[in-house]
Amino acid sequence: MKIVILGAGITGSSVAGALASEENDIVVIDKKPQLLTELKARLDIATVEGNAAQPSTLKQAGIEDADMVIAVTDRDETNMLACQVINTLFKRPKTIARVRAIDFLNHPQLFEPGGIDIVISPEQVVTESIHNLIRYPGALHVSEFADGLIRLFSIRVADTGFLTGKRIQVVKEKLADGMIRIVAIFRDGHAIPVA
Repeated sequence: MKIVILGAGITGSSVAGALASEENDIVVIDKKPQLLTELKARLDIATVEGNAAQPSTLKQAGIEDADMVIAVTDRDETNMLACQVINTLFKRPKTIARVRAIDFLNHPQLFEPGGIDIVISPEQVVTESIHNLIRYPGALHVSEFADGLIRLFSIRVADTGFLTGKRIQVVKEKLADGMIRIVAIFRDGHAIPVA
């Protein structure tokens, strides 16, 4: 898969490192030549120096035959504009953009189809995680799926807790009137089969 990464900062470098190890064809665009030089010395990737939102720079990176673009520059505006330019002029790759400013996120029409395919907001993820941990005390982690219709909870069972030593069916009845499915049990770091 050919992936173009916009931004060679901490996030862009991490993404490039993770994806390059999976033998993808990676091209990283950034304005700062020293970041690109350091990245290229560590990884078997291509780099392009320039403004990630400019069509000529994107063409130089081979955007016409890219499968995916991951926009993680240090500027939300560049990430958003680059994805818009790509979807307007090239229309082939899936675009993913990091957008941190809540002001942009408060206007979802900015991210309608044709602009950015997937928006990632680290701040929003952290806020939702904190909200879930407050809403569900005792949970180590809460993930939501299907717009909140399904929730996955990670909990730690205390040695003397009310769940300790109980059969799975009893646990289901105590926790949610049977509207719960236990998907995994871990003991000492090893998964125990759930029947």
